[in-house]
Amino acid sequence: MGATGPAGPRGEAGQIGPVGPTGVVANWSSYREFWFDQDRATIHDSDRHQFEQIASYMRNNPSLELGLDGSADSESSARRDRDLTDNRVRAVRDGLVAAGVPSGRISNASIANPDHRREGRVAVLLRTNQRYTETATEYANRNASDRERHTLDDWTTYHTFSFDADQTNIHPADRQRLGEIVSYMDRNPNMRLGISGSQQSADRALATRRSNIVRDALIDAGVDRSRITIGEYGDRRASRSGRIEVLVMSDRIASQAR
Repeated sequence: MGATGPAGPRGEAGQIGPVGPTGVVANWSSYREFWFDQDRATIHDSDRHQFEQIASYMRNNPSLELGLDGSADSESSARRDRDLTDNRVRAVRDGLVAAGVPSGRISNASIANPDHRREGRVAVLLRTNQRYTETATEYANRNASDRERHTLDDWTTYHTFSFDADQTNIHPADRQRLGEIVSYMDRNPNMRLGISGSQQSADRALATRRSNIVRDALIDAGVDRSRITIGEYGDRRASRSGRIEVLVMSDRIASQAR
């Protein structure tokens, strides 16, 4: 037998297969939030970018539905102007519909955890639409051993922590997010966290202290210190005084090691 000839040209890549169903989100889970100034129902300019982000996520996950909850805690409820709350929820709904989310996939209800409701905030929650539950469950069972993997080439906001004026304590309503972030990082070992204080803050020292508080709380909750950095990340236009952003991005070193 003679020597093997050179390899022929590589054939064209085949078509990409369909994306599998999103894992089941059985209960309403916090996803995003919109904050409003006192006695106002106007979407803040720094929050408008969320509409397209949410719409894009919903386009990529047809099994999910959204819920809007503008409820406040019980103490605030007695003082709350119901019309103002309804107008705030309506403003968020209108923004989502304008961004491309079908109105039929959005519900208005008191569905957020009562312990996490806050005055001036409309919570955006999501869950799996019931008609997708069975299909998604079957898919999840077949792929139970697969770890969630995706790539983010730039810093992307994952959660935010809002602080009261001149305070550095994490609000009890936001502490649930620590566990959510830990769970996300456990599922995504190729990700790292960036903690960013407001780039518009007049008191940079206060913003730094708040960033350190969030970082230490995440470490205490179980995130490895080496996977967290503090700096000025994200869209400068979206930064707001009193808010600390937790962003995620693929760790390129970890990605190359896979």
